Amino acid sequence: MTQVEAPDIGAPMDEPPGWALRQRALLDRLADASQLFWDRYVATDGSLHWRAEFPGRDGADDGYESFLNWPLAYTLGGPRRLLSLAAQGWHGVTGQFTRYGQILDEYERGYDWFHQGEGNALLYQLALADPAGWRERVARFADLYADPARGNYDPATRTITAGHTGSGGPRLAPYRFSYPFTDDLALYEWTARHEPYGLPYRDLPGIARFEDLKDPANARRMGEAMNRRMLPGDTAVNLTATGLVTLAHLVTGEPRYRRWVLDYVEAWIDRARANGGLPPDNVGRSGRVGENLDGRWYGGLYGWSWPHGLGPIASAAVVAATSAYLLTRDDGYLDLPRTLLDRVLERAVTTDDRLLVPNRYDDRGWFDHQPMEPRFAVALWHLSGSREDWARVERLRRGDPDDWSAVPGERGRFGDANTRPWVRYLAGANPGYPSRALGEAHAQLAWRCAQIRADREPAGSLDLHHWQLVNPIGTEALVQLTLGGPAPIYNGGLPHARLRYADADRGRPGLPPDVAALVDHLDARSVSVRLVNLHPTEARRIVIQGGAFGEYRFTTATLPSHAGDGYPGPVGSPRRPRPPEARRQVAVDDRRLSVALPPGHTAHLELATVPCPPETA
Repeated sequence: MTQVEAPDIGAPMDEPPGWALRQRALLDRLADASQLFWDRYVATDGSLHWRAEFPGRDGADDGYESFLNWPLAYTLGGPRRLLSLAAQGWHGVTGQFTRYGQILDEYERGYDWFHQGEGNALLYQLALADPAGWRERVARFADLYADPARGNYDPATRTITAGHTGSGGPRLAPYRFSYPFTDDLALYEWTARHEPYGLPYRDLPGIARFEDLKDPANARRMGEAMNRRMLPGDTAVNLTATGLVTLAHLVTGEPRYRRWVLDYVEAWIDRARANGGLPPDNVGRSGRVGENLDGRWYGGLYGWSWPHGLGPIASAAVVAATSAYLLTRDDGYLDLPRTLLDRVLERAVTTDDRLLVPNRYDDRGWFDHQPMEPRFAVALWHLSGSREDWARVERLRRGDPDDWSAVPGERGRFGDANTRPWVRYLAGANPGYPSRALGEAHAQLAWRCAQIRADREPAGSLDLHHWQLVNPIGTEALVQLTLGGPAPIYNGGLPHARLRYADADRGRPGLPPDVAALVDHLDARSVSVRLVNLHPTEARRIVIQGGAFGEYRFTTATLPSHAGDGYPGPVGSPRRPRPPEARRQVAVDDRRLSVALPPGHTAHLELATVPCPPETA
């Protein structure tokens, strides 16, 4: 590891940058907020104060989501208590939902990957923060898919064998798709909650409108059709499983996990190519597209027709392609979501100056026009840095009459509300973004803590989404500004970042105390970061890593230097000198760079990078 030692690095601060003060204050206060949440909602064993019994099917993912971002905040440099509480919470929720019946052998018994991905995000963050402590579980859970003997994967057809899979194997029993979730009735009843999603299928006689499902006979016929068509065989959202198996390769180094990911992703690339670039959403047990749907390429579980369309499919495609790219650095894998987005954009319309794309497709054709979320296009550009991927982001911006520089007063459903203003910041068009984003993060933290203090609802009456709605820990702005990465894809994406840090003196992940970091530029071959040591008397040693998993190698580093320039000046002199800043370039040729930053100093580092396969354990 290349060392850059004091005193010849950095320059004395004229004054502490406002963004640096806000960033450190936010990192240092997150543990207090998590403790407030814990004391209000969590039992001593880490389980949530709730019900003794929960006769439903949904919920395990929501339990894990209650502690989402706590390990990530620790990995950024937050207090160690964030990690220990998150680990306790994972164990507590696992035991709680084992008692409820959703969890078997510490993993989801059998559910769709739209929800599995949400629930696994906490596990992924724990493994990133403490690979040795979570390696065995990650590998054991990945083997549910990578080991064909478990029944969830058929290597002959390169398919996951059902829409609901997990530690209990493929689940093909009748499933009730409408609330309350139970496993004993095959119904799809009318509910106000599901009415916006419309009918899953329009080819059943006597069911032409959603209101027709108020008839119990119609509800049963629709439910039986959904069970028959959606549960057997593979579905596009199952591509999200690649995140888990990729992580298993990264923490164990076993090549078989890498082979599984690439085989499975390439199978879906072949299917998309045969369908004009659009991934079909269903594959039968024989490996044939449309086997359960009379040849239709649409109509699968969390597919093009129902309930959301583009969002879950694009999420799964991005998770899969970026996982394969992470393992190989082969840009061709990114063509799976690239082509998907482009095919949908080809069908866009403009209404009131707003670009709208069709989100869904059924027997009637394309429908449900909405703005395309930028998070998918940004995730692709962030990895590739290509002009073509940037042009896709810019097309979305030009088709949006809203101000992309504005920082919204919310976190957003997927924890990515700041994607637009961050992109404009990296484009050089939004210089005030760091301070505004960190200010809003402070406001969000204070607001959610106030909600927790004001919450008087009895524990037994809480909705299963309640805890994630008041979870005080948000990390999007911190990830963007310190690591140079977007928020992970919410439904099971691994974190992708340009940098990562470790505290060399304390031997732990994250920025050392009193140190703040701001990534202010990144492109395909370089990243620039400003480091600030706010402590007036103590130096800090920071290890900078290329990427979240060591997937970038630094070739050179251009550093500031003020050695011999007269600072701090004669003892007792009345005026602080302002030494000129010189810059020098050093060869690195390593995935890591160690920087010793003197007290009260700042350093702007320009790091040339090349992508490479990530390190493994």
